[in-house]
Amino acid sequence: REASEIIMRRLPVAAGIGIVENAYHKPAILRVLAPESLAQEEMVLFRKSKELMASLPFDQLDFLLVNEFGKDISGSGLDTNIIGRIGIWREPDFPRPVINKIVALHLSPASQGNYVGLGLTDFTHRELVDSLDREALNINMLTAAYVQRGMIPVTLDSEEEAVRAAAYTCWRQPYDAIRMAVIKNTAELEILYVSEALLDEVAARGNIDIVGNAIPIAFDAAHRMQPLDFST
Repeated sequence: REASEIIMRRLPVAAGIGIVENAYHKPAILRVLAPESLAQEEMVLFRKSKELMASLPFDQLDFLLVNEFGKDISGSGLDTNIIGRIGIWREPDFPRPVINKIVALHLSPASQGNYVGLGLTDFTHRELVDSLDREALNINMLTAAYVQRGMIPVTLDSEEEAVRAAAYTCWRQPYDAIRMAVIKNTAELEILYVSEALLDEVAARGNIDIVGNAIPIAFDAAHRMQPLDFST
């Protein structure tokens, strides 16, 4: 904000155009702002953007399993607003949600090997780590200077081992009591899977539809997780 005040004083700004997206990444508000009130009105739009932003419907989770992450999904790979983790040393995390363990299984093809965001998770698997482009990541990290987001977490031999490690270390016993959610990515939250321990909470909310029956998390012979259907 301090930098913007200098820019506004020194450049001939005619107006500002504020665009606010909704949870589906579509323009919801388009407003032309006069230079003299731009800073104040922008804060109003900023607060409105927070109201319209998608979020996980839980304040606390033991385990969040993310199918994919990447630069095309969020500049930080995983949207920090969604997972509640900032990933910057000495900067406090968001008050919600509080998530004990996070695993992200796949890097999106559009990321071209840049695995920024993996450092926001707790476990990963060797197949993912072996496919990473460290040069692309290093450029991103040196530019951003937020190096924690590019760190490689505890690496297990397979997707199955990474998932089991997260479940084991989230400190919730027995396993059927784990508060777990599975999402496609942090930009698409319309469909999500939840563990049975969350069903009563989901049903009580009234703004979430339960559209299917319980299914197991399954793995193939190569210990890769069987794909889940996130289509609407």
